[in-house]
Amino acid sequence: MDEFKKSLGKISKLIEARQFRPYINYIRFPYFKNIQQDTKIQFDFPFTVLVGKNGCGKSSVLHSLYGAPENKSVGEFWFSTHLDPIKEDNIDRNRVIHGFYSIDAKRNVEVIKSRVQFKKQGGTYVNPDNWETSRPLKGDNMEEMPPIPAGIKKLPGRTTTRWKAIKKNVEYMDFRSELSSFDKVFYFHDLTNSHQKKQDYLRDKSKPLKHIIDNKLSSHLYFRKQRIKKNREFTKDELKAISIILEKDYQNGRYIEHSFFKSEGYSVIFTTDKIQYSEAFAGSGESIIARLVVKVLNAPEHSLILLDEPEVSLHPAAQKKLREFLLGEIIKKKHQVIIATHSPIFVEGLPKEAVKLFYSHPITGKFEVQNETYPAEAFHHLGSLLHSKKTIIVEDKLAQKIVEKALKLIGKIHQDYDVEYYPGGATALIGSYIPYHSIQKDKNVWFILDGDQKPIKEHIDPGTIPPNNHENLSELIKNQVGQYIKFNQDSNNPKQIIDIQLQFLRFYKNRVFYLSAETPEKFIWDNVDFLKKREEKPKCYKQAFEGYTLDDLGAEDVNSEQIFVLQQSMLAKVPDDCDDMKNLIKTLEFIVKNSVS
Repeated sequence: MDEFKKSLGKISKLIEARQFRPYINYIRFPYFKNIQQDTKIQFDFPFTVLVGKNGCGKSSVLHSLYGAPENKSVGEFWFSTHLDPIKEDNIDRNRVIHGFYSIDAKRNVEVIKSRVQFKKQGGTYVNPDNWETSRPLKGDNMEEMPPIPAGIKKLPGRTTTRWKAIKKNVEYMDFRSELSSFDKVFYFHDLTNSHQKKQDYLRDKSKPLKHIIDNKLSSHLYFRKQRIKKNREFTKDELKAISIILEKDYQNGRYIEHSFFKSEGYSVIFTTDKIQYSEAFAGSGESIIARLVVKVLNAPEHSLILLDEPEVSLHPAAQKKLREFLLGEIIKKKHQVIIATHSPIFVEGLPKEAVKLFYSHPITGKFEVQNETYPAEAFHHLGSLLHSKKTIIVEDKLAQKIVEKALKLIGKIHQDYDVEYYPGGATALIGSYIPYHSIQKDKNVWFILDGDQKPIKEHIDPGTIPPNNHENLSELIKNQVGQYIKFNQDSNNPKQIIDIQLQFLRFYKNRVFYLSAETPEKFIWDNVDFLKKREEKPKCYKQAFEGYTLDDLGAEDVNSEQIFVLQQSMLAKVPDDCDDMKNLIKTLEFIVKNSVS
C-alpha cells in the first residue's frame, strides 16, 4: 500500500475517533452571492477539494469559510463598491450558516453570520461590509435556542440569544496573488514618478534588506518606519518539507517579512550545496511553497487551512508532493484543509466525499454543488462535461474493453469514438451524469449500461405523454430508471421542471442502451467455451472470475488488477459472431448511423 492510501486510512481512523474537533461539519447558504439558495456543503473528510470551472463560486465558498470562525469576516474579501454594489434588502440579506460540534456546549450547533450595515444617528454608514452573528432564524430552518435554566446567568458556548461561532485559527492563501516582495515590484509596481528603472529601485532597496539578513536583525528603522516583521532561518522541518515538495536539497535558508519594497511582503533566501540565491533568482513556485510551508507548519492544531489554486507555478510532481505534505500535517495536527483547484493531481484517488463539484445550472445560472463526486467525474468537469469527440460512457473498465472491441469490429470508424467509464456504476450514471447531459443536450455522448439495468418495458417516448399526465413525470421516470432523479429548477418558472423531465426522457430514449448480458463478466464467461465448462451457471460471475484467477495463478489470494488482466485475455477469446457481440455491434452501428457529423 502506498503512502497516499496509508494517509487516507489514518485520517479515516482519526475521523472515527472524533479527533478533529473543533471542525466545521458543513456550511449552508440561505442567500449568498450567486450560489443556489439553500445550498449545503458537507465536509465529511478533513482534506476537501472544490473543483469546477472558473467563476462557479469556489473562491466565494473559501471566503465564506474564512469568515465563519470567531473574529473573522467575509467582508475582508467581499465588499461593496460603486462599480460592484452589493444589493440586498432585509429579507434577502447575504448570510452564511456553519454547523459544528461545540466543545463548550457539548452539542452540535449552528451559527449564522449576516452582512449588517451599521449607521450612525445621522444616517452615515459606519461599516457597510460588517458581518456578525445573529439569533437563529426560523426561516432558514435553524433550531431555536434552548432556554437557559432558571438561576443560571451564563452557559459555555453561547449567549442568551445565539451560539458562539467556532473558535478556529484560519490560514488563507490565494496562490494567484501570493507574490514575493521582489515579484510585486518587478511585475506590478509603477515607478514612473520615481524616475527610476525597476532594476535601479530594486538594487537600491536590496541594500538595507541585505544588511538585516547578514546581521540577522529582528528590528530596523528605515525612513523612520519599522520595516521588519519577521527575520529568521528556516527550521529543519521547514527545510525538509520544502526540499521534499520541490525535490531540491536545500541546505539552509531564511524567511523575511518586511516592507522595504513599497508594501508589506516577504522574501526568501535559499542555500543549496551549489549556490545561495533569493526569490529574485528563484522560481515563483519556490517562494510560494516556502511561504506555505512556514504557514502550515507554524499553524496551531485544528487550524482551518484554505488554499485557492495551489497548483499555480507548480509542476505535477510538486503538486503531488504538496498534497502528501498536507495530508501528513492533517494527521499530525488535525487540521481541516480545503482547496479550490483546477488540477486533477489534488483530486486523484480521493474518496468521493472529499470532492465537491461546482457547476452552473444551465437554466437558472446559479452555482450548485454536488457533495459527493468520484474523481473520474471531477476530471471531466475540470475540462468540460460536453464532449468535443464522440463518446460512449459505460459502467466500468471491463465494459469499456468490451465496447472498444466491438467498435473495432465495425471498422476504422472506431477511431472517431472514445469509450470511457465513470466509477460509481449505474447509480451514479443514471442519477448524475445522464441528467446533466440531457439538460446540456450533449449531441456527442451515449451511454451503454449493463443488461441488468434494462427496464422490462421499452423506454418511454415523451411525445406520447398527454399534458394532463405531466404531473406524474417524476414517478414515470422512477419506474423507468429505478430511482428518483432530482432536477433543479428556477423557482420563478415552475413549468421548467416539466421541460427538464421531458428532455431527460427524450435523451434517455435516444442515447441510453444496454449490453445484452446482465454484466460484463457474464458477457465474457457465457461466450468462452472452456469457462462455461468450469461451472454450469455461476451464481456470481465476479466471484467465478476470482476463483478462476486463483486457480490460474496457483495463488491463495488475488487482487482486482490480476483478475482484470485475466478477464481481458478471456475477452480476446470471445467469438466475433456470438449473439452477445452481434447485439452490441448492432447497437453501436445504430449510434454511428445517428451520430452528428
